[in-house]
Amino acid sequence: MTAQTPEQIEEVSPMQNRDAERQVQPEQELRKAFDAGRNSGLQLKAENLDPLSCTEIALILERSGLPCISGPWQEIEPGVMRLKRVPCQRENTHICDVWRESVDGLVMGAGENARYSRHSSFADPGQACIDVLYPEDQPQWRLAEVPKAYQLLLKNLKADLAKYQAEIHVLGYAERQLFYQLKDHHPALAGRRQGFLALSLQKWLSESEPSLKLVEMSPRAVWNGD
Repeated sequence: MTAQTPEQIEEVSPMQNRDAERQVQPEQELRKAFDAGRNSGLQLKAENLDPLSCTEIALILERSGLPCISGPWQEIEPGVMRLKRVPCQRENTHICDVWRESVDGLVMGAGENARYSRHSSFADPGQACIDVLYPEDQPQWRLAEVPKAYQLLLKNLKADLAKYQAEIHVLGYAERQLFYQLKDHHPALAGRRQGFLALSLQKWLSESEPSLKLVEMSPRAVWNGD
């Protein structure tokens, strides 16, 4: 390998810095959106003199006229509200992410026990955007069922993982992400291979469905001071 001269390093560094800035900027925008939403939520709670319920927050969002969050919220179970709408067909998902973080912040600020989750947006299969407001003590609403479009893919992933004496337990789905836990059945290495198995799963997935992401939620074992 040929060593770079100081002049070459100076030429490369600004480009590398710009690439890093482009990667950080979206995360900063999402954080700002969440903080702005939370401040609005705290103001709503102060004006109401009490934390708002999911039903009350849904009514405010319904009347807001803002993209992504206005529309007919429906109570699908006591205290659980859902908004299902036709996707707006934006050019990229970043705008969707900004609105999601803004609403998440607003709900966290306005409601003491209210929680918010976006199950799907225009990039997901099913041709619908779905948002859910739910009480904190009903976390099963955090994730949706895996779309039918991914069922065969999930079946194949389970079959591949079984070859390694391991099992995948899918917790749910949200916005092109599959949340799961791993269970290792290897008699000698159980609990020690989670990192390898998780990387293998993501590799298998990327070969057939690169837009889908796996999110591991498995508890980690601690070994001798690790």
